[in-house]
Amino acid sequence: MITEQEVRLVGSAAFEVLPADADESEWLTMRTIGVGASEVAAILGHSRWTSPYALWAAKTGLTTPEPRTHIQHMGLLLEAPIAQLFAEKHPEYEVVDVGLVRNITHPHELATPDRELLIDGAHAGLLEIKTASFGRREDWGDEGTDDFPIAYRLQCA
Repeated sequence: MITEQEVRLVGSAAFEVLPADADESEWLTMRTIGVGASEVAAILGHSRWTSPYALWAAKTGLTTPEPRTHIQHMGLLLEAPIAQLFAEKHPEYEVVDVGLVRNITHPHELATPDRELLIDGAHAGLLEIKTASFGRREDWGDEGTDDFPIAYRLQCA
């Protein structure tokens, strides 16, 4: 856990409560204190992966978390090289790892952004990295458009 002296703001609305290299068990424990950005789609009934009830059952300890799937594992493994490719293509940004962040005014809101984008040391935005299997291509618009699945829109919001 990050101490008060080490608090790092991420943008103007959140602060980091766990560093990017925190142990996964610590990260999973911290996620129980609120609602994570990736859980919003489930709450609103827009998730292909889980239901509002299944999320509630997991949050209240009635069920144990499912192990990470092969596809989820691959997405995690590919995150770093994709972020590196973005950084090479966009040298105007410093691409920085981010841990678990908590909203300052709404502390039940949590997120684990994939990267923070800085310009001259100042927050310029967040980078959210998604990988999709070839069979899910129809869920996405043409390259360069802002047409992407509703679940990811909710996560980013």
